[in-house]
Amino acid sequence: MTVKEAAYRLRKTDDTVLRWLRDGRLRGWQPGGKCCAVLVCEASVREALECQAGSDGKFGAA
Repeated sequence: MTVKEAAYRLRKTDDTVLRWLRDGRLRGWQPGGKCCAVLVCEASVREALECQAGSDGKFGAA
């Protein structure tokens, strides 16, 4: 899914999703290389949602 779709599902900003990708909190890839859009693994988003639900929304808290 796109970063925008992941952000919507997670109720976070696009910037937060990109930061979580860089930090390894979410998994994703760029299918066309560095110049192409980033895609987020749907399973990774589901795991993040489960984590949020189980920890009162504290997933990714620093």
